[in-house]
Amino acid sequence: MDHRYPVDASWAPWHFSAIGDGHDVATWSRLIKALQAVGHDSVVSIEHEDPSLAPEECIRRSVATLKVALAS
Repeated sequence: MDHRYPVDASWAPWHFSAIGDGHDVATWSRLIKALQAVGHDSVVSIEHEDPSLAPEECIRRSVATLKVALAS
């Protein structure tokens, strides 16, 4: 099994993406509420693996989505 990211990601069956590009804010809000309901009160980490975005843009988009999700 080859775990390397393909050179041509267009044929991959699914893609890593910035938070909010795959699932909408409502989905992330429900996830955060579910984590809080079971006592999670620590950090949520953002891992950049979106091959179509620069790391800074991916993090910016992800943070913006999480801020809205946390506020709702």
